[in-house]
Parts: sequence; structure tokens; C-alpha cells
Amino acid sequence: MVDLVVGAPLDDDGVHRAGAVYVVILETNGIVKNAQKISMLHANFNAFYSLGDTNFFGMPVAMLDDLDANAVVDLAVGAIDDHAGGKWVGAVFILFLDQNATSVKNAQKISMLYGNFNLFYSLSSTDNSNLGSAVRVLGDISGDGVEDLAVGAYTADDGAFSAGEVFILFL
Repeated sequence: MVDLVVGAPLDDDGVHRAGAVYVVILETNGIVKNAQKISMLHANFNAFYSLGDTNFFGMPVAMLDDLDANAVVDLAVGAIDDHAGGKWVGAVFILFLDQNATSVKNAQKISMLYGNFNLFYSLSSTDNSNLGSAVRVLGDISGDGVEDLAVGAYTADDGAFSAGEVFILFL
């Protein structure tokens, strides 16, 4: 049903450069049949989380398989300057779309404060890690029936100043 997901990290819905994502459904000839914006002001995202000034939500985006078994793809969306756990630490949001892909029906944030990421790794505002700077679907590498993600933190300081890191998240 969803053909394309486009990030708009400089979108100003709600606050300056909070960011947004567009879910696009295409006709067979490539013309847009339907589009839905997901932001602080659209598609029920604010029922689950808020975005702050310059969070850059939508940088980057990836389509996941249907994690919640409702026959609609789900999304992984980076917010490289999300401040949950410290300034510029970053986050990744898993967005569960409703049956028509027009609204967020549930969401899970993965950051230093949400989604159990902190049980395995530590990021801080002192290294400006920018978790969520890259998000790639890896398929089910853990063999548990759920897709896994590679998530970048391009300026994390593990071992060297701004060397960057990649995390494999088993969802």
C-alpha cells in the first residue's frame, strides 16, 4: 500500500526544524494517489511523543515490514538532534501506521531514555552522537521473525573524537 516515504527534516510543524515525514501512495503510472504528512501537527504523532526545536525528525527514514501484523508497513524514522538523554544525542522512532496509512496508531522511541537502548549502550550530550543519522533495514538477522535495523550515530565518540558508531538493533 505505501510506496514511498520521504523525510522533511527541516519542516517547521510545531517548532523550528522539528521535522516531518511524508507517506506517499502512488498510482501505477507514478502519479501521487495519496500522501499523508506525519509531524507534530499531523497524523496523530503528538499522541505519543513531542519533538523539540531542531530535532530534524525525518532524517533519515526507512520502511519496515509489518511489525504489528495489520497489513501496513511500519516506519523507522531518525531524529538526529533529539534531546532525550542530552542535547544532540538523537533518537529513532518506530511508527506503526493505521490500516489506511494515514495516521500513527502507535509509536516507540529508541533513545537513551526510551526503548531499552540504554540497557546496552550509553550515549551522552558531550559527544553529540546524533543517533539515528542513518537507518537501514537489515532483514531478520536474529532469526526471531522480526526485522532488525542498523542505526548510525555519526559523531559518537567511542574510542576517538567524532569517530562515529553503528548499532545493530534487534527489534
